Amino acid sequence: MNQENKNLCTKPLNLIDRISKKKAENENVLIVCLQCDKEFQVNDSCDQKNYLSHLLKEHRLVISDVDHIGHFQKYHQYWKERFDQGKIDDFCYKINTNMAKDDKGEVESFYMLCDDLPEDKILREKLNIYNLEKALAQQEMERNDKNYFKECLFCGEKIGNNRSNLLQHMSDNHNFNVGHADNLVYFDEFYQKLNQRISINKCLFCEKIFYNKQILKEHMRKKQHKSINPNNREFDKFYIINYLEYSKYWQEIKHERDSEESRVQSLEYNQSYSIYILKVSFYLLFTRRNPSLDDWNDPVQIYCCLFCNESFDDENQIISHMNLRHKFDLKSIDFLSFYNQVKLINYIRRQIFLKNCFICLKKFASSEELLKHLETDDHIKEFPDMDLWDQPEYYFSTFEDDNLLCLLDDDGYNKDESKIKVIPEDIKFEIKKELLESLNDLELK
Repeated sequence: MNQENKNLCTKPLNLIDRISKKKAENENVLIVCLQCDKEFQVNDSCDQKNYLSHLLKEHRLVISDVDHIGHFQKYHQYWKERFDQGKIDDFCYKINTNMAKDDKGEVESFYMLCDDLPEDKILREKLNIYNLEKALAQQEMERNDKNYFKECLFCGEKIGNNRSNLLQHMSDNHNFNVGHADNLVYFDEFYQKLNQRISINKCLFCEKIFYNKQILKEHMRKKQHKSINPNNREFDKFYIINYLEYSKYWQEIKHERDSEESRVQSLEYNQSYSIYILKVSFYLLFTRRNPSLDDWNDPVQIYCCLFCNESFDDENQIISHMNLRHKFDLKSIDFLSFYNQVKLINYIRRQIFLKNCFICLKKFASSEELLKHLETDDHIKEFPDMDLWDQPEYYFSTFEDDNLLCLLDDDGYNKDESKIKVIPEDIKFEIKKELLESLNDLELK
């Protein structure tokens, strides 16, 4: 073997690079217009805009939210076949302009393909799943590739083994952060786009172009522009989060997640705070009823009926009123624990305030109609489903001065909890002789 043949392979072959090059060679895909025989290239967003402009100007056809379509060629191919099977009116929304009496000009008809059409929505969802599966497969291939070597974008040092090491190097040594490797996909294309920008001295964040590389580095260091522009849609392709839902950008998904986390944290805080308030209420309730404090001048307590506008300043009167007038016995729920009694009363109070039946949840126009429904259908005598009222939100009363809660039975907080009977074991004490002698000595002293 001669010296030339010995040096043919100087480094490990990279299967992913070979696949990417083959795909790049086949990217020039031609599509035929949905309404005519004219051909268009849709290799990038610029070509795509030219084709969409043709559809609008020549055929009055609009495709909405193109950025959210997982695979535009497959989407286009599907509707091309469907349009060949019938008229465009059978598949698209039709919008007529200049239809009002005062409008001037000829009536024009425009057609729209959007995900408000059930068929279009199903197609977009399937294409999104296809796109997600494709991205996950590519990401798995990249993650398992142990023969990846690239130069650092800033210092030129060659970093190998995997993509994660390259990102970690740029983060640790140059404070440049584009996210964790597990969140990225199509990394080679991503790296090339970043490298192209730096090669023309273009800031990756503000996208300004500078005279030389040294000025660019100084600018990125001073302005802390050590990341990519989050509003540049060109980079959305390289982040897995953008493949999760076809109709949302990553900012919307992140906002929803942050809002859900805040809601859960707030709920946990409110629940713990409500327990604290209840404990304080128990203490105040005990001291108010303590005979030793009879001389304390409490303000007059007003008790409002759960179902109507009647109110009383006497405990027995409000209980009697609800029992006789509405056939509701407040003492009938004392089989529940105190906490559950509080939640049940707060739930009923809330539904009555919203003019909803607390059994069937039917809404009424007035409180009178609701009360008539409760009495006619005997819903006022029924016990609501526990799933409706056994919720943390009902630790909080609808009205902060709802004194009806003070009448609930608080003798034992675990009435409806586990009723397992616990039988204590016999406890035997072994008293040593030395201990007995020491006790006797103490008594003598």
